[in-house]
Amino acid sequence: MQTSVKIVEVHTRRTFAIARSSADAFERVVYEIEAGGLTGRGEAAPTSYYGQNADVVAPALEDVEIRDPWDMEGTLARNEQLPPSALAALDNALHDLAAKRLGVPVYRLLGLAKPEPVSAYTLGIADRETTIADAERLREYPILKVKVGGWKDVETLRAVSVASRAELWVDANEAFSPEEAIDVVAELKELGVRMVEQPVPASAGPEALGMVTGQPPPCPS
Repeated sequence: MQTSVKIVEVHTRRTFAIARSSADAFERVVYEIEAGGLTGRGEAAPTSYYGQNADVVAPALEDVEIRDPWDMEGTLARNEQLPPSALAALDNALHDLAAKRLGVPVYRLLGLAKPEPVSAYTLGIADRETTIADAERLREYPILKVKVGGWKDVETLRAVSVASRAELWVDANEAFSPEEAIDVVAELKELGVRMVEQPVPASAGPEALGMVTGQPPPCPS
């Protein structure tokens, strides 16, 4: 059995902007386990938001201990100290290798029916004309997940709701205070937005959820 780790850089067609930052290139770490002429692959997508980057994740994966690749749960437990994105890459590679050795897709290995995924296309923050043009161009996608960073982007979203028949999701990446988010979510609801992700900073705590949704925060288990 052999393993390998490599860092690859993925470039976007144009700068991808969210409320917190923007970038036109992203580093990914590919982890491979080879056994019996077959290779299982996994991918880590580290992000600085969670204190991870490729230069940390790659060396961590090089130190992974695998005694028996069939023992997936044991291997994951033995390497639980890995950064989360690295652990995900190991998990993916182990399942991919096991499925290939058994000659079945991963969903069969997991005892699941054949998945019928519905793809959502994410639109980064951009000017109104660019966002509308993208929405019109991407008609084959049933869901558009639109990044917003302020009220100006909400107004752009209003135009998107007219230009596209896609179901709309919104990801604010913590752009609004809990007080602002109350009005933002109400506005998005009127526009027919089906899902709002991360409207307020994580530091606001679970109480912010109650402010925005009008529901009490979840009780700790």
